[in-house]
Amino acid sequence: MAGAWAQTIDADRLWSSLMDLARFGGFGSGGVNRPALSDAEIEARGWLVGQAHRAGLRPYTDEIANLFLRLEGANPDLPPS
Repeated sequence: MAGAWAQTIDADRLWSSLMDLARFGGFGSGGVNRPALSDAEIEARGWLVGQAHRAGLRPYTDEIANLFLRLEGANPDLPPS
């Protein structure tokens, strides 16, 4: 099932999004450094949350600040199936 879903990924759009994200804490010669709580990490999370909102996802964090992006169903109180 995951294989069929993966076939719908637009590789060029995915790469473009990854390169957009790499601007936050990125080195001109390649690589990225975004230590926790750094300006680069905070800006990257803000960008990602904005992307999530535009895609109709609900961002939330857990107790240790892991970021999750959820596509709500008709009843968001139900667990994922």
